[in-house]
Amino acid sequence: MASIATPSDAPRFVVRDAGVHDVARIAPLFDAYRQFYGAAPNLAEAVGFLTARQTRGESVLLLAQTREIDAGDRDGTVDRGDAIIGFAQLYPSFSSVSLGAVSILNDLYVAPAWRRCGAPALRVTGLRRGPGVRASQSHAAGR
Repeated sequence: MASIATPSDAPRFVVRDAGVHDVARIAPLFDAYRQFYGAAPNLAEAVGFLTARQTRGESVLLLAQTREIDAGDRDGTVDRGDAIIGFAQLYPSFSSVSLGAVSILNDLYVAPAWRRCGAPALRVTGLRRGPGVRASQSHAAGR
C-alpha cells in the first residue's frame, strides 16, 4: 500500500511540461489561483480556459508534482506519488530589445500546504526554458 505524501514528509517533486491530458488535475489549483486574485470560483471555466490554451498552443503549462522514490530504485525513476502541488503558465511574446522571442511568466501558484517547503523550486527549476522569461504580477500567490 502506498503512503500519502504530506508536506512534513518533504518528498522530492518534479516540474514537468503539462498538456491537455493534465488540465483536469491542474484546474482546481488554477481556480484557487484565480480566487486568490478575487475571481469568483468557477471550475468549469478554469478547465475551459486551460484546455483552450493547450489545444491552441497558446501557452506553456508546467506543473509540479510530488515524487516519492522507492528506496530500492537506483536510478530514481520509480514514482510513488503524484499529487499536483503547483503550476506555472507562460505565454509566448517578443522582445523589441533583444529582437527575439520571450516567454512571459503570467501565472504561478503553489498549493498553500506546500509553500515554504521547498516546493516553490517550481519557481525557476522548470522555467529556465530559453531566452527571456519575464515575470508578471503573480508573485504573491506563490508566497
